[in-house]
Amino acid sequence: MKAIDCASKLTEASIEHLKASGVQAIGRYLGPEISWKTVNRAEVAHILSAGLKLFSIWEKNPVSSLYFTRDQGAKDAKEAVHFASGIGQPAGTPIYFTVDYDATNREMDLIINYFRSIKSVISTYKVGVYGSFAVIEVLVRSGAADFFYQTYAWSRGKLSAYAHIYQHDNGRKMAGILVDFDNVLKPSGIWGSIAATKADSVDLKRKAARPDSIQQSTIVPYPGQLIRRGSKGKDIVSIQNAVGVRADGIFGLKTEQAVINYQKRHDLIPDGIVGPKTWSVMF
Repeated sequence: MKAIDCASKLTEASIEHLKASGVQAIGRYLGPEISWKTVNRAEVAHILSAGLKLFSIWEKNPVSSLYFTRDQGAKDAKEAVHFASGIGQPAGTPIYFTVDYDATNREMDLIINYFRSIKSVISTYKVGVYGSFAVIEVLVRSGAADFFYQTYAWSRGKLSAYAHIYQHDNGRKMAGILVDFDNVLKPSGIWGSIAATKADSVDLKRKAARPDSIQQSTIVPYPGQLIRRGSKGKDIVSIQNAVGVRADGIFGLKTEQAVINYQKRHDLIPDGIVGPKTWSVMF
């Protein structure tokens, strides 16, 4: 599957251009929306409504062994989960944390411990790693990561059999922006449309005055009653997917706390109850 990753905010026009060029998946960076390189909910909605897939990348400054500490791993994990949830990334999908330099064998223990720290903090998402052949192989053997995004850089012509995504070229221009070229080797390493971002997509399409492109199935109506701890059913599954907890259809303590956190992030009353206002923001 042809893919690209980039550090530029994409518009509807650039997404359509990428799609027309055969791109089927896009890698984008997580972080504050005000950053020049990070993805936001509107962009996610445009990408998904175009029928493309996504994979998310977390990167601050991992360009030497000094970066890779257990404390940094825990910090990166918490921030990455916050921003992944904010764009509607579904639970159980990977976030790729980067090792963006030619790591030596004697530095691998530091990198392993960094990723083990990430894994000890993250429960909602899977731990992915971006790096060279050597980094991928070490993290496979250590069990400190679940998904693998290999770059050709520093890999000396080797391709890991465990790679889900392979970056094979850098700094090329497409759709007027600089991109890196990737191949998705295993589709489990990327993700596609979800309820919350589909709803955003519908709203964006309405604003663009293209009602013929809206599909009724993407609209999730409010069920008509307050949903709280003790509630059960398919609506709970939708809520759990939106807030990033295990979707078992039972509104328990963990779901309640995740709803409260979601409400706080979206300036809603943090009561842990999904009423019309919270539902309308989620879907």
